Amino acid sequence: MFLPLTIISKEVNFNDQRQYLKVEEQYLLSKSLLDQITEEEVHRADLNAHNFKIYSKKSDQEISLDARWLLQYLKNGRELSGYIFEIRRIFANKQLKRRLYFLNSIYVNDKPCNTINALDLLLNQLEIIRKLERISEIWDAPFPMFNSYMEKYRFIKQINAWVKEMLQEYKRTDTGIDHILSKKVM
Repeated sequence: MFLPLTIISKEVNFNDQRQYLKVEEQYLLSKSLLDQITEEEVHRADLNAHNFKIYSKKSDQEISLDARWLLQYLKNGRELSGYIFEIRRIFANKQLKRRLYFLNSIYVNDKPCNTINALDLLLNQLEIIRKLERISEIWDAPFPMFNSYMEKYRFIKQINAWVKEMLQEYKRTDTGIDHILSKKVM
């Protein structure tokens, strides 16, 4: 199994408080995000991946923010399709006009992303992707290419388990770690 050596290696000196605390902080941040994702959600993201077509050059974060705005717009009883919408579209405010790219550039199941259900599916998908990417950023290490979100998820879980084991081993066996931990508690 490939484990990026830049994550944690034998060259990391855990007697150096800063190095130990940095790895521990990375582990805790990664674990926190990983705990927010279930294997079922990742599996669903894999199954749904081919149902999304995004032709926008906007970032996932911008798309997510705009999707949330449009979702609230729909939940307030408005529509993003039909005759009444086409008339409203002419007189739409700047906030709505700025987000109308959704109708021509983001598709769920080969249909424009203009319903509550489609926006919910898109937001859930983007959230899973964002969390997995954020974990990759936390470790600041080159990850291999994956064929699915599940492969990446399982890889990250293995890294977290390995780092947790390494941190626990150093706590148990190295007296320098006890000293570091006592300073951290104070």
